[in-house]
Amino acid sequence: PVLFNVRFAMNLVTSIHDYIRKKGGHFFRDWTREALEDKIEFHLQDDTISIAIDHDGNVCGVLIGWCQRGSEHIPWKWQHNNTITGDTWWIDQFMADCPCVAASLAVKFCEKWPQIAHMPTAMHRRGKLKKAPPGYLFKVYKKAETLYGN
Repeated sequence: PVLFNVRFAMNLVTSIHDYIRKKGGHFFRDWTREALEDKIEFHLQDDTISIAIDHDGNVCGVLIGWCQRGSEHIPWKWQHNNTITGDTWWIDQFMADCPCVAASLAVKFCEKWPQIAHMPTAMHRRGKLKKAPPGYLFKVYKKAETLYGN
């Protein structure tokens, strides 16, 4: 297990919040700081977030996703990861400073949730619903493994 103190955890939530606002703020323009930080804390507790940190300790990538029933966008209402009856991985946020970081996030997410290789993926991309066949994120993982190694 990874152990860290409360001050570190609170600073991490703040750093993730600031990064999401910087990279994808248009998704959360109507959200208060507290609401977005609550969402981040929820996903940290549910283990449905992967975070990349650079050598200076700054957040440089975030991937938030969960398993749900169906590929249609369900407005977020504190739904937990549904790996029992879920049939689709919803990728809620996937942002990174560079392709290498994006690939690393995909690797970690696939290691955490290996069943993602056998399920379709859905997400909003450029304002439109995108549905990808089973293994979409796993393909990103395999490409990263080829390009950057383990």
